[in-house]
Amino acid sequence: MKNNRISLMIISSFAVFAIFVVYIISTILIGIVLTYIGAFNQQNQIGLLALIVMFSLPCIMMGFIFSYIIKRIVFIPIIKISQATQEVSHGNFDIRVEENIMVKEIHDMAQNFNTMTSQLAGMEILRNDFISNVSHEFKTPLAAIEGYTTLLQTKDLSEERKQFYTSKIIYNTKRLSELTGNILQLTRLENQNIDITKNVFSLDEQIRQVILLYEEQWINKNIDLHIHLDEINYNGNEELLSQVWQNLIGNALKFTDNDGMIWINMRQELDSIKIEIADDGIGMNEETMNRIFEKFYQGDTSHSRNGNGLGLALVKKILDLHQGSIEVSSKINEGSTFIIKLPIS
Repeated sequence: MKNNRISLMIISSFAVFAIFVVYIISTILIGIVLTYIGAFNQQNQIGLLALIVMFSLPCIMMGFIFSYIIKRIVFIPIIKISQATQEVSHGNFDIRVEENIMVKEIHDMAQNFNTMTSQLAGMEILRNDFISNVSHEFKTPLAAIEGYTTLLQTKDLSEERKQFYTSKIIYNTKRLSELTGNILQLTRLENQNIDITKNVFSLDEQIRQVILLYEEQWINKNIDLHIHLDEINYNGNEELLSQVWQNLIGNALKFTDNDGMIWINMRQELDSIKIEIADDGIGMNEETMNRIFEKFYQGDTSHSRNGNGLGLALVKKILDLHQGSIEVSSKINEGSTFIIKLPIS
């Protein structure tokens, strides 16, 4: 059916031109009628016909001029946007269209088109980076599982070595499970149509429960905890906020050496709740602080400290959904401080 369609530019140009042609024909017919009913004498008929011809030529010229103007300011920009859209459909997200257009609606269309292609280009880069990072993060534990499984098939393997290899397989399986869970959770939260459910719960009690989850870790590392939590009831998503505290407190324990200190404070301010989680651990440099909330970014590129670079990105997204904020300050070998603010509804 595509070949049966007529260009909108041709239809509209013909319509404008037809209006002037109809006007000319109407003028001629009126003149003829007036001539035959004797409104003009024989002497004036030649002058009338000349007048009609003289009037018709400018009308025809005006028809051509108006058609050309409409084509230039309306239909050529639309055609260019249509052609650019075809380029986008073929995966070219770098294409842009001219925005200097007189017609407001078409100008807005061109502007929105350029905004769309810019966002699509950014999403394409993010998607490629995402796939690259996911592939890397999956490849490492899978390779470890394959290697230790192969070693388990060795004959005359001691019970001690069997237990060691089995523990490594379990550990890397948990890493895969955590990575998959974080990716699914982050993908779900990044859906702009998501509507999180909220309920009122004790925020201070929730943080205490999270601290107790890590009891074995802070006892084994002999970490000194300084905790001060005001009694606060908060209206939010209890499950999601629990993940925030698990990630931040878990990181503080992970990056704090033995016999270190961690501070966890929460107080209610005028229009918000302020939570501070600080440690005297290894800290981070300026570049890491600037990129710490990016997906898959890890300041420790050696991966010697377990993680997949999704925890803090998840934290940031959850706080965004609660209209909250998070900031970080840190110095190498002096520790890090995360400051979270949640608005009071």
